[in-house]
Amino acid sequence: MRTGRQVGPLSQKCERETVVFQRCRLAVLVMGLCLMCLAGTLGACEDSDRWLSLSYVESPNRAGFGEYRYDELFMPTLYWTHGAVENSRPNGLAVADANAIRLWVRSLLQPDGSFDDPSERAPVLIETQWALRVLALLGDDLADLDSTRRYLGEAILALDYSGHTLSEALTNSLHLAHLLVACCEEFAASGHPVEADCTDSLVASLLELKDLMDGLAQDYVPWSHNLVQSTLWGYFLTLARIAPTAVPEAGRDFLTNHIDALPLAEPGFLACAYLRDLLIALMRVNGWDFVPSEIVDPVQRYLQDEILPLVSSQTGGFAADAIGFAGKQWVDAQKTVPLIRVFALLDLRYPYCQEFNSSLDPLSIPAGWLRQVQLTPDPASTCAALYICQERGLALYDREKVLRYLRDVLEDADSSSPDVLWATRGWQAMVGQVSDLHVVLSERLDSASIQWLEARGDAVVDLMFEFGLSASSPVLETFLTERQSALRESPLVFSIMSALHELWALDTILNDPSLTDAEYELAALSLYSNSGGFFFRSDLDASFGEITGLPPTLQAVRLLMGLRADFLISRERLRTFLASCEAGPGYLTAPRDTLLSLGEELDVSLVYTYCGLQLERYAATGKL
Repeated sequence: MRTGRQVGPLSQKCERETVVFQRCRLAVLVMGLCLMCLAGTLGACEDSDRWLSLSYVESPNRAGFGEYRYDELFMPTLYWTHGAVENSRPNGLAVADANAIRLWVRSLLQPDGSFDDPSERAPVLIETQWALRVLALLGDDLADLDSTRRYLGEAILALDYSGHTLSEALTNSLHLAHLLVACCEEFAASGHPVEADCTDSLVASLLELKDLMDGLAQDYVPWSHNLVQSTLWGYFLTLARIAPTAVPEAGRDFLTNHIDALPLAEPGFLACAYLRDLLIALMRVNGWDFVPSEIVDPVQRYLQDEILPLVSSQTGGFAADAIGFAGKQWVDAQKTVPLIRVFALLDLRYPYCQEFNSSLDPLSIPAGWLRQVQLTPDPASTCAALYICQERGLALYDREKVLRYLRDVLEDADSSSPDVLWATRGWQAMVGQVSDLHVVLSERLDSASIQWLEARGDAVVDLMFEFGLSASSPVLETFLTERQSALRESPLVFSIMSALHELWALDTILNDPSLTDAEYELAALSLYSNSGGFFFRSDLDASFGEITGLPPTLQAVRLLMGLRADFLISRERLRTFLASCEAGPGYLTAPRDTLLSLGEELDVSLVYTYCGLQLERYAATGKL
């Protein structure tokens, strides 16, 4: 909860409202956690498809997977929910589970009467406007939101424009007033308006600025981006919404001139936002029930010639901001709100309704819409996701683009050894073999510096061991022999599964056994738990403790299979252990109860799920 935003004292009724709504929010969160923790196996849960789809990133040339946080599959966000609901009506999209959405939105009510989604970073007043708009569109009469009406009324009364001159502070305050008026309109439309004294006070305060605004309106350039223009926008748009008959002649000219000068507007999301507010203001000031043709025609031409070419015909809306990877353009429902509203105000059909609705389908859950994240692919997530897709029989990726991405990682001099390892594993998952990569991998290893090799030596060892690569450079040979010697001398080999597995792999690569097969078997079995899994380590580590996990269990299975001693593993107990690590359609790194007892997050990940599925296959078939 954000602090320092209280506008006025709370009444007992407001406190009761807050308790009720916060309990509702808790119920939604608990429901999501239960779904995540108690759902069935990967093959039985459709959330896996959604998870993989949201993790996939595609560009014109490459494609891969990033790590979409699995817990966010159960957490709607106000940004996306408002955008989707706002756009649903003009797009003819039915909103399912409206009551569940209302319940969740109401759970965001704060003690001061504002609404706040903790996952968002938007100003609280903007979030409040989103929340009120969603509730109103879903049929909520807002009658019991007394605390919100007080919050808005007190914020309006705090506005004072006496003695103001042109400044950024004045401009920001006017745009704040415009937002407050938009919030008040939701209450007025529901029949439960904010106190008239508050809105009357705002009108009187705005009229004190008339002379200043009349002067500024004598010299401005339509659609320019400067302080004068922004100030005039804030003033005339606000006055038109709250007191349209009080808009002076200069204000009417200001609004009309922007229609005449529409070709000067820089195309984009902001132009659509201003155009939406401009049309609403013109309708209020002129008392129009509909926009006349002399306004519709130039606006329609502008939309057709300047705006629609910027809209993705694939997603049906403006794209969300890309981060990192120049990837697939996700539709941003919130950014598309003004555009679709403009079409509705003009009584025109938005041409990409079907595409827009289809783009939002993967984000829809009963309580709202999920956050769409522009991810950056990484080799580990890509490899894991490819394996999961194969296990589930899903073909939601472009094979050639994914192979190109993996090849780029392998040939990139800046790729780390773990990235090279996971990219090679991913290639093998798709192609079935890596013989065509041996030259690339051998050259990469032979030319590697000692710093690159030592940065993540375990990944270098795994790469060489898993794919049958040999050392042919003095630097690499020295690195391997020195690493083997260090592990031989370390007592941790017998208490840490990853160290034991690495020593065995080095012995195989160098054909120089450090332990007998029987000694390896005994060391591995010393880390075997009655739960059916293997410990990360047998000595108590201060930060992690003695716990079993999927990664060490997979390493133990590989080691014992290599020694032809995996008959020592109970596959029935392994299945029980795997069940304890399940969370929805994915896997945790360790048993759920263990993580909860340690206060750790229930972090379901693609890589953990990759480990779990390999162990599932072993438990069922005796093979990896």
